[in-house]
Amino acid sequence: MDDSLNLGLQKDDSMKIIDELALKGTHATAASRRILRDGTERMETRELLGEVLLKICVDGESAGEIMCTPERLPELVTGWLRYAGKITAADEIETIRFFEEPKTAPLRLAAEVALRPSKAEAAPVRSDASSLQPADLFALADRFDEGLPQRERTGATHNCMLAQVGGAEPEILFRSEDAGRHSAMDKAIGWGLLHDVDFSACLLYASGRTSRAMVLKAVRAGVQTLAGRSHVSLGAVRLAAESGLTLVGFCDGRGMNVYAPERRMV
Repeated sequence: MDDSLNLGLQKDDSMKIIDELALKGTHATAASRRILRDGTERMETRELLGEVLLKICVDGESAGEIMCTPERLPELVTGWLRYAGKITAADEIETIRFFEEPKTAPLRLAAEVALRPSKAEAAPVRSDASSLQPADLFALADRFDEGLPQRERTGATHNCMLAQVGGAEPEILFRSEDAGRHSAMDKAIGWGLLHDVDFSACLLYASGRTSRAMVLKAVRAGVQTLAGRSHVSLGAVRLAAESGLTLVGFCDGRGMNVYAPERRMV
């Protein structure tokens, strides 16, 4: 059992359910006929990425549903709770219990969360963060695709990296994968919450387009910088500027576009 999961999960069969779902949900192959531009054809068998529909209930009330890859589910739920404003820290969670809903397609899973009494408020980005060097992001970009077994097998996942900056070189704390980029980020944030990471000394680095919702996740987590491999949306840029979050787009190892506040990038 992952030593980060101090959420009452050891008291029931939730971890067994997660392990079984990971096997059922992410290991499948399918044959296809590949047609090339020159007219030639061949049969191929590829591993496909599986997903489950996760329904989250908080203190007995339905809170949301997520299509996700059934791995690192406690981290996913914890990160999502932070984004939804339900918690500010992992110790506000009493228990998370997972239940498989039988005979459903797609495969459905319910996460029942019990919270300790608390008032959750958005964590502001701190203003005393150290400056970020472009070399730090280039170093992370060079390692962005490492350690991603699902992507290696299927080529179908988004990923997110949580890295600590401010030292001699950036330190990668955690990598996550999921079919959706939002869920991949929730997993990275959830891992940080479960390990009591100082988010103000960290950045998040995500694949895919950076949306306003992803900026909001980063702001509520308390990171100083959110970097992405691709485009950023107008809403993302505006919210980042309003929140004091450094937003970086097109960070692919060849270059990067830095959005306000630029003062943090030196």
